[in-house]
Amino acid sequence: MQVDEYADADRREVNPPIEVESATWFTGVLVAFARYSRDSSFASLRANKGFVLAMATGSIISTIFGGLLLGAVPEAVLIPLMVALLLASAIKVWRHN
Repeated sequence: MQVDEYADADRREVNPPIEVESATWFTGVLVAFARYSRDSSFASLRANKGFVLAMATGSIISTIFGGLLLGAVPEAVLIPLMVALLLASAIKVWRHN
């Protein structure tokens, strides 16, 4: 009996290659950057360089720290922790005057 590997192709999820996804994302970023550069939307970022640098630094450090935790802390602990952090952040932003 010969097995047809494409017999149930309609039930499989079809994902584009990673190169296509990356190219689509990168193109979108370039278009947005070009659009906002022309209408001086980045002026507020230049005016608040210290804030932008602090946010970027915190984001990079958190990403590295989170990546290191992936192998050391079980997923069952990390996911609820992330949910709690995101909810606390959302509440803090919502209550800001």
